[in-house]
Amino acid sequence: MDTVQEENASLESASRRLMDDLAKTRAKLQEMLKSGKSETASELSLLLADVEELAQAVRGEERHFEHGLRERIDHLRDALGEYGRSVAAHTREAAHKTDDYVREEPWKAVGIAAALGIIIGFLLGRR
Repeated sequence: MDTVQEENASLESASRRLMDDLAKTRAKLQEMLKSGKSETASELSLLLADVEELAQAVRGEERHFEHGLRERIDHLRDALGEYGRSVAAHTREAAHKTDDYVREEPWKAVGIAAALGIIIGFLLGRR
């Protein structure tokens, strides 16, 4: 759970940086428009460099997020596989114990099955 919280904090931090960078770029554009200056090649190249830097930062955060997400999916897949194997093992064990009990005490097993059948029939009949 800590890795999820760390990932969320990292994403929030990246989001704040992204929003700050976008605000700065927007402010530069507004300043250029308000000043009425014609955009020179150097101003446009600076703006272009800022936008490219921002794009690189966003791509880096996307890769970081994707990597973290894939790690969590792999971990979940492994955990589910282990859980499935555990359930299967316990089910086989219970089936073997039930089979052994029925072979050792067949009349008790028949009596228990009959009692359960009567109880279930009674409960279903009341509906």
